[in-house]
Amino acid sequence: MHTKGYKEEKAFIGNESDLQGIQAALRGFYDGLSEHDLKTLEAHTAEGYYLLEHGEYWNLDYTKQKIGPTKPDGFCRTNRFDFKRIEVFGDDAFAVWDLHATVVRKDGGNNLHWLESGSLKKIDGTWKVHFLHSTRVTPDQPAGA
Repeated sequence: MHTKGYKEEKAFIGNESDLQGIQAALRGFYDGLSEHDLKTLEAHTAEGYYLLEHGEYWNLDYTKQKIGPTKPDGFCRTNRFDFKRIEVFGDDAFAVWDLHATVVRKDGGNNLHWLESGSLKKIDGTWKVHFLHSTRVTPDQPAGA
């Protein structure tokens, strides 16, 4: 399963410290989601955070409500990032990445893939997620389906 359309070469525009901080902020944010760890999630978000997910607008309170405060028994999610573009403009940044997740539940598991973009803000020297847009990438449909 691959994203479709025009894709330019990977581009990382910024100093190494900022690029690593941005990637760490995004990984930390998704770790918080995966573990249903609301404090970790909050620690990686900037004031005014919002997400566009499956045609819905999620602010931080709604995001926390959707994931809940407790990870379900037997639930495990492992994330893998393929960063495509990161651009730093002072204390603001823009990023594009493919997110692959392996999700295991009591009743089975599956692999998921999203094409995502987001903006981050550097606050007191630490990168925080400000805005995310998530688009699910689905496997190609067979001809005639």
